[in-house]
Amino acid sequence: MKKIFFAIVAVFVFIPCFAQNTKDSIDQSTQTETHPEHRAEFQGGVTQWIKYLERNLNRELGRKYLTIPKGEKSVKQTVKLIFEIDITGHTSHITVENPEDVHPELAKESIRIVAGSPAWTPASQDGKVVIEKRRQKISFMRSDSL
Repeated sequence: MKKIFFAIVAVFVFIPCFAQNTKDSIDQSTQTETHPEHRAEFQGGVTQWIKYLERNLNRELGRKYLTIPKGEKSVKQTVKLIFEIDITGHTSHITVENPEDVHPELAKESIRIVAGSPAWTPASQDGKVVIEKRRQKISFMRSDSL
């Protein structure tokens, strides 16, 4: 009997890229590849973020768009997203870093989940709310087992 499963690989190693000043002009001192003083946080922390992703992923898309190569038992595609948590705590500027490696519908689903995220507590630096860039990997798997 064939069983199909999908999983989010919540490689929740958020890698902040920049802490930006909230003004239109960017203060050079905040354009560093360091962590903001206080990182943005999803309400409930990492555990709740992972639960949010798992609950909201449309798992049927993996079955629909992934094909197991002949001679293999499974297939996996990982969508690599980069996004910002803006000064209001909402996710924005969501992009797929590896569009050539994943099915467009899986990329679209990954963007949908992150875009629909409840508000986060925004990051801050020197007492000012700042934008924080984050990365998230979402993997879709399909496996046929006897």
